[in-house]
Amino acid sequence: MGMAASQARYLALVARKSNCEYEGQQINQSRLNLSNKSANLFNQMMGLNVPVPPSKQDYMKLQYTYTDGTNEFAITKWHQLANADSDGYNYIVTRYYETEEYVGSQKIKNNPQVQFKGVGPSPSTEYETQIATIEAAQKAVTSAQNDYDTAVANYKSLVAKSGSLEAYSDSTTVTNIKSKTTYSSGTESGYTITRQEINKDGYQIFKFNGENRYQKNGKYYTYDSSTEQYTEVKDEDPTQYEEALETRNYISYNTLSSDIDKKTVSDAIDTLKAQGALTSDFKYADTFYDKEHNSFAFLSDMSAVPGTSKILPQYYPNTPPEGKTGIAETKQAIQAAETQMEISKSALEVAEATLKALDLPTYVGNNALTPLSTLSENQVTEIGQIIKDMRDNNINTNLIRCFNTLSGNYDANTYLGGIYTYEVNNTTYYTTYYDLANSYVNGEGINNIDNQAKLPVYTADYVPTRKESTEKALLEVNKEGRFTTARFENDSVVYALNAEEIEDNVGYEDAMNQYDYDKAKYDKKVAEINAQTSLIQREDQDLELRLKQLDTEQNALNTEIDAVSKVVKDNVEKSFKTFSG
Repeated sequence: MGMAASQARYLALVARKSNCEYEGQQINQSRLNLSNKSANLFNQMMGLNVPVPPSKQDYMKLQYTYTDGTNEFAITKWHQLANADSDGYNYIVTRYYETEEYVGSQKIKNNPQVQFKGVGPSPSTEYETQIATIEAAQKAVTSAQNDYDTAVANYKSLVAKSGSLEAYSDSTTVTNIKSKTTYSSGTESGYTITRQEINKDGYQIFKFNGENRYQKNGKYYTYDSSTEQYTEVKDEDPTQYEEALETRNYISYNTLSSDIDKKTVSDAIDTLKAQGALTSDFKYADTFYDKEHNSFAFLSDMSAVPGTSKILPQYYPNTPPEGKTGIAETKQAIQAAETQMEISKSALEVAEATLKALDLPTYVGNNALTPLSTLSENQVTEIGQIIKDMRDNNINTNLIRCFNTLSGNYDANTYLGGIYTYEVNNTTYYTTYYDLANSYVNGEGINNIDNQAKLPVYTADYVPTRKESTEKALLEVNKEGRFTTARFENDSVVYALNAEEIEDNVGYEDAMNQYDYDKAKYDKKVAEINAQTSLIQREDQDLELRLKQLDTEQNALNTEIDAVSKVVKDNVEKSFKTFSG
């Protein structure tokens, strides 16, 4: 019974070993198939064409350029005629030049958030009447502002003028001073100034036999007052001439005997101090008064003549000579200007209050609106261009409603009002009261701020433009086969051509687009192959693991078979010994 069991066990182990060997053969065959698949994928990858980016050097083209003195032209295409025409033109060419074109454009703002000051317009409002009222108020403010600005400028000018002693001086009154002597009369003392007389034309005056002679630049003349002409004297002896001299007495302020004279001088000095022409610590005692001519001079000027200066400045407290400005006169002018300034300021405040009481559009979003009561030259140009381009594009605008014109002249003279501007990023946009009111009244919520109707706005600017034309041309060719000159139909000038290699940007961009497309396809195919290879590798790893497991199992079976085989052999030997003995 034991022998039979051992034999059965042996047979079972042999059968299991046989199954392991068979399964191992199947796994090896599967791995071989996977290896073949992997090799095929590798061959596919090696067979792919790797995309190469285009080189700009491969995309250069020949271009001819010339200038007509105003624009730079480029010839981009040329086609030779089979036979030159009757005028000798042998090519059809395409040429262009770059320029900037002034263009008006429209933009539509969604939910513009137009804001009005005050109640705002209503859908039933007659906007033309409202615009006229606003325009009149704006012009009143502008006019009042101009009047006020003029009055302020005049006042400031007079005040500035009064702040300088030169405003009261007549530097031609006491010139060519010959001498300065001490003056004394009663209790009054000062200086006597002697000067050479000069006429209004700057001629030095001399006396000769009871008549006047006039000297200038070393020559002597007579003067005819009826013709106002000077005639040179050539037959007289100038040494016989006597200088025409004038004397003036300047009395020191402290020695003036008349309180009236002292008050005249002190009032003038006080006015000069008040107006900033003299410092507050200036002393009356440093003044000399000329009673006869109602003028005075200062000690600092008096001390300089006739040594370092031949001119003694004169100042007039009340009535100056003809054409000169006195202190009293200037003070009166300042007071009058100040009064006019206050009147103009009141008028401006009234005009501003009137305008402020009206319902005005104030903002588009966060952008402040500026109403145009008048149009500047630049604004006329911009608005005119906008209207023209909108009409050319069959776009109706409310801009034309802001002008009273039958001739189509949209300018400052025909402007009725109602145009507003605002700025965004240094760009000026135009819109109208009509459009602003329409957006506002069709809004919702508080102050109609939400979901407002679309707002058209306009601007005008220079836009880069390529001007291209195709026409006949007579092209001259040199021995290298390049064009050297060109003459175009409707143009008698023969232009010298410059040949240059330039980048074919269009061709290069097309090639780069094709490269990007091919590269994307290549990358996709490589990714697919890599994904399939990864799956094969993972499957092969699983088979390899299973093969190792079978190998381990087969080794165990071999060991057990050997043991069972030995048991069977021992049993056989024992049986033979039993039956033989």
